[in-house]
Amino acid sequence: MTRHHHRYIHTLEVDIDRHNIDALIAHVKYAASLDEVGAHRQDGWPSMASGNGSSGGGGGRRMSVVDEDGNPDEVPTTSTEAAALANIDAHRQPDPIHNIVRSSVRALQQIADALNRLEGDKVRLQALRSTEDVADSPQCYIASVVHQLPWDDAWSPFRATDFDTYLPHKFDEPRKVCRWSYEFVRRWRRLPTEHEMRTYLSVGVVRIHEPASTNNRTH
Repeated sequence: MTRHHHRYIHTLEVDIDRHNIDALIAHVKYAASLDEVGAHRQDGWPSMASGNGSSGGGGGRRMSVVDEDGNPDEVPTTSTEAAALANIDAHRQPDPIHNIVRSSVRALQQIADALNRLEGDKVRLQALRSTEDVADSPQCYIASVVHQLPWDDAWSPFRATDFDTYLPHKFDEPRKVCRWSYEFVRRWRRLPTEHEMRTYLSVGVVRIHEPASTNNRTH
């Protein structure tokens, strides 16, 4: 990424804004309805042929579809459809509208995937900002300030919180805490001791000794 990103993002924004996504989706649905009834298949004769593909007059069958504006419409069938029913599909020419529908559906899937990626990026950025906006030590507040433990990757900030709903005496303001400390406080409703944090750092598990009436648990 470069310093010119804002200009490029604006260019993309203008390009995106000029498209009416609702109208495009409606058009794809309309094309798909035509594809389903096979009304567009051409055999070189007028679609209102007399049912056998000859160039003679009207009276061919018609089928109901819904156009891109959501209005009912009727389209004529062709002798190609009759040929398909007669099991001579192998001789039919490539179906252009079916190919268009497939291309359009793939494009819509790519748009949906891109939007999901943008939503995921938004969530990740919000999670990062929840720690970056709080000014205190570059690692877990409980490790570095409460217990003054040395820096370690294990104490990397996970989120900012004041533990309002988990501690009887919450922090005076949101503080950055590591994932392990956050989950510990949520489960045990207290801060981990220095010994517990050092034990977790050395062996990866801490045994919590509860009163006799409660089974011992590990965290």
